[in-house]
Amino acid sequence: MAGLVYYAPGRERALTTADAREHLLRELGLEYLGAQSLQSRHVLTHGPDGKSGVVFTSNTTARLGYYHGEQTWVPGPEGKYWIGWATDNPPVPADLARETLLPGIELTLGDGNVWQIPRAQHWDGQTHLPTVYRLGKDGVQAEVIPALKPFQAAVQAFLSEWKAAIEGGRVPDCGEDQLFDLAGLALSLNYRIGRWEALALGLLQSQSYGGRAGLWDICLATFDWPAVAAALDEFAKKNASEAPGDSGSVDYSQDIGQPQETCS
Repeated sequence: MAGLVYYAPGRERALTTADAREHLLRELGLEYLGAQSLQSRHVLTHGPDGKSGVVFTSNTTARLGYYHGEQTWVPGPEGKYWIGWATDNPPVPADLARETLLPGIELTLGDGNVWQIPRAQHWDGQTHLPTVYRLGKDGVQAEVIPALKPFQAAVQAFLSEWKAAIEGGRVPDCGEDQLFDLAGLALSLNYRIGRWEALALGLLQSQSYGGRAGLWDICLATFDWPAVAAALDEFAKKNASEAPGDSGSVDYSQDIGQPQETCS
């Protein structure tokens, strides 16, 4: 099996305690890797930047260390860490998958592999995420598991803007960073990667091409837009068959779910 390895420059020693592992992941914004299974190794003047630091991974089968000429390394945000993998054996979804995957939509992404994108909710607001039952003043209530609430909030914000754009006949007002963040957050729930790993591995395309999903497809999958679009298409076809000719109805068969360029 393959996996991802990381390099944190300037670190003087390996991560020998749970506190040290958790602190490093928190500092680098890599909490989704999970400190429990993290392994590390100190490298002296042999990191991808030619300096010393710590190489670490959450994948027990990944080759831990820096091996010049055998690995591909990409600097992360602001050079705080580097992301690496074996050049002749890049990781696939099975290498990075969590023990349990949230239900969702399978999409072929930019690397040619199939990844499962979790659904947060339906277009009408019905949640697809696991909930916990709590006793409140109105009796037993179900709420989304706390760890998944950031994903729920991100999808809700994106969906609200999407609805407003469709109702207003305009392009959704969302920036590239918002799309990267949402796609990375969605992937991080089912795999030990985030937005930066997705970019490093070439998972995110600007639009669908060559049988591979685009960035918009990933974001739209989080609220099950493909199912909504299919239902609207069937509705339009039914209306057309019942009332031939120009009925004045909206043609939902058009692809209104994915702008050709990223909006800003």
